[in-house]
Amino acid sequence: MRLPPGPPFPSAVQTLAWCVWPYEMLRYCSRRYGETFTVSFVGNRTYVVISDPALVRDTFSGFGCADSIGIGNEELRPMFGDNSVFLLTGERHRQHRQLISELFQRN
Repeated sequence: MRLPPGPPFPSAVQTLAWCVWPYEMLRYCSRRYGETFTVSFVGNRTYVVISDPALVRDTFSGFGCADSIGIGNEELRPMFGDNSVFLLTGERHRQHRQLISELFQRN
């Protein structure tokens, strides 16, 4: 599978940039690579960042993954907290997702 483009910098540089300037790094990548891009962090961690609301909705609803969405995302806990929709599974995930779903609606 081919990943979207992203910064060519070594993962150590990307990790440092994320730790020191997370928002600036995201803005830089969005301007340079568009609404979907790949970042690589130390520890062989590669993430695809999606910022288009419609694509985020399609990604998380099209695969029926609400029951297991939080599995494998433990490294996000310090950044997003224990009750993040990214970490919850099953019914709790669905309830939290409903609360934020109108943020992804286009008017």
